[in-house]
Amino acid sequence: EWKNAVQKMYMLLKDSQVDLTSEQNVWMTETAKSIAAKETELNEGGSAKQIEVAEYKCQLYRDRAQVLFARILKLNPNYRF
Repeated sequence: EWKNAVQKMYMLLKDSQVDLTSEQNVWMTETAKSIAAKETELNEGGSAKQIEVAEYKCQLYRDRAQVLFARILKLNPNYRF
């Protein structure tokens, strides 16, 4: 859900002429690296570790959604997600 929210808010900002392309690309690259490192670190931990990786991914996307949502609110204080 948070991954979809990030994409939706990014596109909304892009449609509002806010250019976050470079920032978003850096975030996506760093996030992918971070997730891969976490998966490697926890790879041998069984199903409990898989849950930990899923929670980690969720937190990364939730944090990014909060950043994008704050930017949207600056443009449109009445926006509701």
